[in-house]
Amino acid sequence: MIELKTYNDAPLSVDLIRSTFEASFKQKFDAHYWNWRFLNNPVSSKIYIAYILDGSTLAAYYAVSPVLISDGNQQYKFALSNMTMTHPDHQGKGYFKQLAAKLYDELKADGFDGIVGFANHNSHYGFKKHLGWKDLSALMLFQSDKNSSTIQTPKSVLFVDSELNAESLSKLQNFKCTHAGKLRFNRNSEWLKWRLIDIPNKKYRVLFQVENNNTVAATVYKVYGTEIDVMEHFNAAEITESEKLRIEYSLGFFQNQYKGVINLWSNIHDQEHLVLEKLGFKETTFSTYFGIIPFNERSEALINFSKWHFRFIDSDVF
Repeated sequence: MIELKTYNDAPLSVDLIRSTFEASFKQKFDAHYWNWRFLNNPVSSKIYIAYILDGSTLAAYYAVSPVLISDGNQQYKFALSNMTMTHPDHQGKGYFKQLAAKLYDELKADGFDGIVGFANHNSHYGFKKHLGWKDLSALMLFQSDKNSSTIQTPKSVLFVDSELNAESLSKLQNFKCTHAGKLRFNRNSEWLKWRLIDIPNKKYRVLFQVENNNTVAATVYKVYGTEIDVMEHFNAAEITESEKLRIEYSLGFFQNQYKGVINLWSNIHDQEHLVLEKLGFKETTFSTYFGIIPFNERSEALINFSKWHFRFIDSDVF
């Protein structure tokens, strides 16, 4: 007997989720990560999951995480699409569309403005064909290589590099990550702690820039093999279009310290992108499709890629 439900109709056993996850993806399910993302989300205590049971088998499953998006004036309530799966025995039955309809109805009833996501090749087709997905851009890895120009840093800038913890994170509470007016995901202190400290399967570091005894900027990053993933960069002062891009100094430190490739996402419409291009950064391999599914006219305002600020920190992958 086929049953279509939401988590708020009837909570779903983690063991059922594990079984279908491991059958679908051929990799081990991390219950600690699932609890962190869905049970401990700081934006909402309500869990948004739609699923289909076929007897004792979890046939299909679609989960999203509430997020807040702001342009500095208006705030939008969105859900980050981040876990879809269908058991191998139930593929090709059109279950995903049914799950999305059920889940989106619940989100709309709760005042959400839409869905935002970073979709891979497997899910992008279904989102766009059936669910009203609007592409903002196909994101590529913006990457340095061994031929990139050496980035020079002023002698007046001192670097403090350490593992990210609650004490170092507290310094970022009032820092800025982008220009005023840009669309960006929530960056408040509670969310940053959840995303960067509480996450059970990742360890992040932070590089502070100190000048004249003042902490003027910080870059949160992750070491991945011989590569550096830049999660987000923050400035202590308000960021302006004419200001020197202090992210350059952090990238220069990484070049000297780690000697490997540096990866980040950078909006091609930003001044930063052009500056880093000159330094030898290049768009390389496909990373993900970035898009939204607007639920109302209000959220149509978000379909303008040039207005967006985003980094790896906003994805559920990095």
